[in-house]
Amino acid sequence: MIYLIDDKSDRQNDFGWDKNKIDFFKDIFISITSYSQIEKREERELIFSDGNMVLFHESFFDNVENKHKKDGNEIRNALVKNSEEKQNFKVVFFSGSYNSRELNETGGSMPVSILYQNLDFFLNNFKDNNLVDLNYLFYGENPNIENELLQSQERSNSLLIDEIFNDKIESCSSNLLIAGNGQGFPNPFKSSINFTFYNKNISDSGMSSKIEEWFSEKEYDNIFIPLCFGSTLSDFNGLRLVLHIRCSDSINSLKNIFLYSFIEDKSMLWGNEYFDVLKTKNIQIIDYKKVDFQKAVDNELNDLSIEELPFEIKKVKLNPPKNYIDSHSIANEWAINRWSKTINVSDDRIEAIENKIESNLYFKYLNTIYPIIKSDVITDDKLKITYSGTPKVLYIDDEVEKGWGEIFAHFFDDINEIYFDYLVEDFKNINQEQLIKSAIQKIKDDDIDLVLLDFRLLPGDFNKKNIKEITGVKILNEIKELNPGIQVIIFSATNKIWNLQNLQDAGADGFILKESPENSVEDGFTVKSIENMVHVFNSCFERNFLKAFHLKIDELKTELLPRKNFKKVSNPLDINFVDEVLKWLQLSCELLAKNLNTASKTSSFLFLFSVLENLSNQIVSSEPIKIDNRSDVYFEFEFSRVNNRLVFFNENKETGLYSKTNNNLRKAKRGIPWAQKILNTLNYLNTSVESELDLNEIIGKRNDIIHANSSLKGKLEISNEELINLFNTVYNGLKKI
Repeated sequence: MIYLIDDKSDRQNDFGWDKNKIDFFKDIFISITSYSQIEKREERELIFSDGNMVLFHESFFDNVENKHKKDGNEIRNALVKNSEEKQNFKVVFFSGSYNSRELNETGGSMPVSILYQNLDFFLNNFKDNNLVDLNYLFYGENPNIENELLQSQERSNSLLIDEIFNDKIESCSSNLLIAGNGQGFPNPFKSSINFTFYNKNISDSGMSSKIEEWFSEKEYDNIFIPLCFGSTLSDFNGLRLVLHIRCSDSINSLKNIFLYSFIEDKSMLWGNEYFDVLKTKNIQIIDYKKVDFQKAVDNELNDLSIEELPFEIKKVKLNPPKNYIDSHSIANEWAINRWSKTINVSDDRIEAIENKIESNLYFKYLNTIYPIIKSDVITDDKLKITYSGTPKVLYIDDEVEKGWGEIFAHFFDDINEIYFDYLVEDFKNINQEQLIKSAIQKIKDDDIDLVLLDFRLLPGDFNKKNIKEITGVKILNEIKELNPGIQVIIFSATNKIWNLQNLQDAGADGFILKESPENSVEDGFTVKSIENMVHVFNSCFERNFLKAFHLKIDELKTELLPRKNFKKVSNPLDINFVDEVLKWLQLSCELLAKNLNTASKTSSFLFLFSVLENLSNQIVSSEPIKIDNRSDVYFEFEFSRVNNRLVFFNENKETGLYSKTNNNLRKAKRGIPWAQKILNTLNYLNTSVESELDLNEIIGKRNDIIHANSSLKGKLEISNEELINLFNTVYNGLKKI
């Protein structure tokens, strides 16, 4: 029986291995996607029986649902032990991190894509012949290709040996010749620099290491490398090495490269992932012939320039590596690298990502086609943001400890001297309910003003189709339920318009896009993203006062709503009054949360002033006091709850400003002038308005808005300070009513 142990059913579907296809081979083939299927020891012993074969994905036990360290190690060790001790038990390890195939006596290893591409050939052969022939699994429809290539290599070596016998090539150019280990390649040059590529160095990191070792000090004119080397000749590792050389930062990355080959049928290269590198400038395949090596050194090619390199490498269409769980992980590492270089910040975790990006071919490829130039670096002075008070920022992201934490600590703490912290949790081993509870508790405990929130935080979020079920959205909703004034910025790789719309509807105050590789097509995208980040933070910190507004509104609700019940309280308030003032306060905040433009601020100011007018109606008696001195009849006015009379505020006709007098307000008619009523209300409440100048500003601003005309121009602009001043005036008044 053949067992496939791979936790990613989605990956199987992507390669065409759906349930129907797996069921077709059910007599000989069993797919295991969960630890629960092999949890019992007797089930594992059955799998390890002699005559069976296991195809094991290296990251199976990295999955949260399969994470059993003890059993995971035990099963891995048992796979290796049984393959070594039992003649007819084979195990093949596969992973997206493998760059090449290696077939050996116990089984072998291979890239995940090769396994699924060839699995059909392998199972059909097993079904027809009842024979485990790993050549079908490793080489697909041409199981004999390795033997054929080995024979062709031996013939070509022999012919070249004869050609150069006592007559090697003399060349004035500086040539570097690389050969594969144990391939018996005869050096056709009398003089050249020679290096050998051993099988252990065919990984991305191995190739990058050798390029740094061999290409950093001496400059060459021509580089000769074998098309076929490594444990599997049909991997055509020379194509991959060529791309590594072109995408590496060395003095030889632009030199002429010749791939020497013994392959007669070049069409077998067409399906190789790196085939398109042959379409780029100054890279050629030459035959195992002396004349071809001679032509290569004699041929004068136009130099490849550094300016041409990105356009040439774009001819290669390279797919993301399969060892990443999803595009989310790739985008994170790519963005961390781009942002850290652009704002010039680093730590051990960022350096680890940089080292990976410098050795991983996919990231080297991306860095080559989307290079960061010196002018893209942003200095600290351009990262300054404007804020008041002492705001606190909390960052919630499952990737925080990969480098984002250091980037934002540098931005907030080092540059802007703003309190910054992040949520510490084991995101792989926590459920959604626990994470939401932990996040909200942290926000409460630390009195957080702004939350920087990732969209997808848990592995299960990537499979959810309903956006409302995604963890980031649920945390956003909980934060806004706690206090709508707490600013929440979504920091995510998602740029799907429907996601952004839903997040905005849920109350998100801003968006910052994590840079995915596809975003980097746009010149200067990284700089624009960071500049947008600064703008978003500035906008949110400008609205930071809304948190205090909402806290005070909640406080007023607690105090005023019970007073609507005339029968149960000693100091009741009119029901309509309570409902009206709370409604206007809420609307005022909602307007400001959406936008701080002139229209929103003006409308908000008027809503707040409506509350002040309602307050005035409650405080000032509507019944005037008639004074009849026979020769002089006039009216005075008083407050509803005390017998104090309203005083007169004198208006300066030239400036329009009012000043308080010691005289009672007297009028020949029964009606109270509007301005006198409002000024007496403010004076009576003894609110935070501390001077006649403040009184005049509030009244004057309201009159400017109501009687607006073109001559007022900038006077119609409402500042945040004026809004805060009026809100606090109203709040203090409602507290004292």
